[in-house]
Amino acid sequence: TGTVNMLTDITKQNEAIALKITASLEKSVQEYNAELLRKNEALKKSEERYHKMIEEVEDYAILLLNREGYILNWNRGAEKIKGYREEEIVGRHFSIFYLPEDGEQGLPARMINSAATAGKAMQEGWRMRKNGTRFWGSIIITALHNDAGDVIGFSKVTRDLTEKKIAEDKIRKYAAELEFQNKE
Repeated sequence: TGTVNMLTDITKQNEAIALKITASLEKSVQEYNAELLRKNEALKKSEERYHKMIEEVEDYAILLLNREGYILNWNRGAEKIKGYREEEIVGRHFSIFYLPEDGEQGLPARMINSAATAGKAMQEGWRMRKNGTRFWGSIIITALHNDAGDVIGFSKVTRDLTEKKIAEDKIRKYAAELEFQNKE
């Protein structure tokens, strides 16, 4: 009876395996980082295109409102139609564009509440510019939701239809005059 004890030094073999695993992991991390960078760049370009698209629209005022109706963002069309620069208006409540009598009757709050419950609210009416002049606006307020379906804010799109409104009013007035003359 006896024992044989043999020892073999496998340190070099383990170091070689560890180096292979480390190299493989480093390569995987580099590939993953490269893919993340590509995706991040694509997302950044997509976001830039989206912001340019919204920003450069001049025929529509496009606003982003928080849940309470305070302005968070503003495009070039909003500046053109409403007369405020972005730095003058961001942080103010969107009811600033409504006529005093509309504010007293609670129209801005009704529009927000309607959009929150129905998904969107539409209305046409007179609105106020920074310089106090009025314009006939077509307004759509759309509720924005998070993944859970909760309202997190609103988009508000306004189109200045003053020229169309004036033309329609002239046509109605002319038609009424013609009807009156025909009765005479």
